[in-house]
Amino acid sequence: MKTVSPQYYNEFRCIADKCVHNCCIGWEIDIDEQTLSKYSLLGGKLASKLKDCICKNSGDAHFILDDDDRCPFLCEDGLCELIKEAGDDLLCDICNEHPRYHNYYSDRVESGIGLCCEEAARIIVCHSGKISLADNGASESCNEIERLFFERRQNIFDIIQDANSSIDEKLHILERRFSFKCPSLSMQECANILLHFEHLDTNWPKLLRALKSSHCDFAAQPLTSKWNNALSNLCHYFIFRHLPCDADESEFCAVICYAFFSLKVILALTMCNSDFSIDTLIEIARMYSAEVEYSDENYDSLIDLLKGCKYEQ
Repeated sequence: MKTVSPQYYNEFRCIADKCVHNCCIGWEIDIDEQTLSKYSLLGGKLASKLKDCICKNSGDAHFILDDDDRCPFLCEDGLCELIKEAGDDLLCDICNEHPRYHNYYSDRVESGIGLCCEEAARIIVCHSGKISLADNGASESCNEIERLFFERRQNIFDIIQDANSSIDEKLHILERRFSFKCPSLSMQECANILLHFEHLDTNWPKLLRALKSSHCDFAAQPLTSKWNNALSNLCHYFIFRHLPCDADESEFCAVICYAFFSLKVILALTMCNSDFSIDTLIEIARMYSAEVEYSDENYDSLIDLLKGCKYEQ
């Protein structure tokens, strides 16, 4: 089987205790059946603690977070007790994989790193130059629908990674190429949409309310060229991760709109910050990802809203 990933994929290494936004805090951590079986074979104090800290419900299992929403095996030094005691072998799938994600095709697996992780966000945003897709050199037997999809998607990648075009120009090219029109939304309207979604971080709605009350109409301004490469990288990420092979035209164009909607919101929130720096852009992108794309309900609601963008010429 062919494996494909952005060239920066293998740069990722978990920064563990150096991570400010620890993925062992605030997220429900599901435990896969194979790992659960490993736990049942253990003995001693670790086995006793695992038994006390796991909730099982209708065949599903997850760790019981403490009162501060921390995984019970997250030590005060920011490291994992399970790794300290037994290495990576006792980690469940989600802990081993995060923030990696995988999209499966008939004879191909495409893998990437998720923007909600601060180290992954830094790698994605700061990648220099065009992003190419690397593979393991294996032959591939894709069907005709997949072949056409990969060609069509590569055409999108070529457009969004053109260093001589602004982000706005790239969007206009895509609109003409695929016969759709992104909704013309002010940042106040964008903020209103996102404020009606469920929230993970209490700081997120505060940022959105600040954006909503801003007198600057960010939507009327071209996306700044200062961040052209960083924004192109983010756009590539959103398309690579979310554009589905089996989508109808409505969803296909909605996902493209979603990518540019996301860029505009991320940039506007960054510009609202007094520290208008690449570090701020990375943090806003990370938070946006955690709040929007890592909530199935929020992401699906936004895609449904954007599906109306398709029109026939």
